[in-house]
Amino acid sequence: MTGDPDVIVLGSGPNGLVAACTLAQKGLRVLVLEANDVIGGGARTAELTLPGYRHDICSAFHPLAHVGPIADLPLAEHGLTWCHSPQPYGGATPMGPGVALGQTPELSAESFDRAMHRDGDGWRELLRWWEWGGPAFLSLLFNPIGHPAPVLRGAPLLRHPRRLLEFAQLMSSSAAALVGRAFHGDDARIWLTGSVLHSDLSPDDAGGAAFGLMLCGLAQRVGMPIPRGGAGTITSALTRLLESHGGEVLSGRRATRIVVREGRAVAVQAGSEERAARHAVLATVQPQSLFRDLVGEGHLPGSFVKLVRRFRWGTGVFTIHCALSELPNFRADALHGTLAFHLGRSVDELRTGVTDARNGMLPAHPLLIAGIHTLIDPSRAPDGKHTLWAMTHAPSQIAGDSGGSISARTWQEARAPFLERILDEIDAYTPGFREIILAAEGQSPEDLEAQNSNLVGGDIGSGSYMLDQQLVFRPIPGWFRYQTPIKGLYMSGAATHPGGGVHGAAGANAARVLLADLRLAELGGTVSTLGMKAVDGSSRVRRRLTSAAIQDLVEPIPRDGQG
Repeated sequence: MTGDPDVIVLGSGPNGLVAACTLAQKGLRVLVLEANDVIGGGARTAELTLPGYRHDICSAFHPLAHVGPIADLPLAEHGLTWCHSPQPYGGATPMGPGVALGQTPELSAESFDRAMHRDGDGWRELLRWWEWGGPAFLSLLFNPIGHPAPVLRGAPLLRHPRRLLEFAQLMSSSAAALVGRAFHGDDARIWLTGSVLHSDLSPDDAGGAAFGLMLCGLAQRVGMPIPRGGAGTITSALTRLLESHGGEVLSGRRATRIVVREGRAVAVQAGSEERAARHAVLATVQPQSLFRDLVGEGHLPGSFVKLVRRFRWGTGVFTIHCALSELPNFRADALHGTLAFHLGRSVDELRTGVTDARNGMLPAHPLLIAGIHTLIDPSRAPDGKHTLWAMTHAPSQIAGDSGGSISARTWQEARAPFLERILDEIDAYTPGFREIILAAEGQSPEDLEAQNSNLVGGDIGSGSYMLDQQLVFRPIPGWFRYQTPIKGLYMSGAATHPGGGVHGAAGANAARVLLADLRLAELGGTVSTLGMKAVDGSSRVRRRLTSAAIQDLVEPIPRDGQG
């Protein structure tokens, strides 16, 4: 790229690349700077075990990519191909029959009924609730807070106020309350509760039901799709799309400072090189690093810095990657041929495991969120061979071991024995599992953070998902619309609304807000015809949330973030 870019995007994860593509499609010159030598953030694939075995390092299954803003991008034209399973999602206890979703709700209900009589009715009821209120909920997640789309999408629900209240009660409840209401069997309860534990939430945390029902409802309707060749192909397709619009991605360019002059972000310092940004910097950097390290507290109001310091991280995770000589033979019939699944002893054991990890203890019997990508994508392993991916909650800092057998208190020493514990746990569900392992690699919370500095303490959600750090509170109360106190600086990434997952919403939303501020979205102009003149005066205007919702894309959005 010759000359200065209009916008510099920091970070080449899905949100950074979706933001870059959205801006480039509107005629902006966009440069993406990535700190690591390999681009992709949480969407990367590597041969972690043996040659020919391709493992997804972080993000592994992608239902949100089929309903979020990333689905609106023409990525198929740039090489992205999705693989779908007829049996996408399930769960089991060690000695139970297991449950699994089928291609239709009725096939799914039959699986639930085989595990426990009448649990099929429980799933039918939950799915009816999701299909009634889920579209409005997704609209709330995938649009900027205050945008009118969720209001319009949810307006028909207002015709049924009592039903709406019941739906709101269901979604705000805990996972434990939800599964207690819907299911009698432990296998179905493990399956849905495990969905909530994809985040840092416990079975008893309020709002967990919304997270779990969303993931399970999407799995029924769009499955658990995976990209052929690995998650890294999502990154490759986004990069090619960006380049087709004149954008550029540079790896190995760790930002060390965002240059601020007269209250405006004007450039990015990366090592000894300073790159000017003609109009804006959009950072998918976690907020504490962004504001305290890259911007500097001296450029920010003291009250804002205080809120940044209060930002909370979620529990860390430990991931494992196995190269297998053949498919595992599960005790649970329902898991044969199931792509993604949860393995857990009971909801009580899941509760104990999350509590242990939060308190610095290694869980004795960790929940396993797992999957076998090679069931539907044989390109990820040599002919006839397979891979297994799994993750579980684990403490960022080790204070002790609930199992009583691991004395190590650093991850450097505890990684190997904790990996062995997880392999033993899998063996309880699939006898003989160890005999088919050709190689296994464990990655601790420290390893995950070393690979991606946004995953502080191994928190793959880049910030806790507790209710007090969602919606208008994410990432910082009052600053939920991607603007910052610095003019021309926008924040995005998993730490901002709506959080993690390969859906691209945080990136797309931040780009839309930036475009609205530059008066591009509603005018449909180009760089040359508009002169790309930002409306600085908008920073002095404070509108109420309702007013901002109506005027979102036709007037500049206030930069003070107060809604």
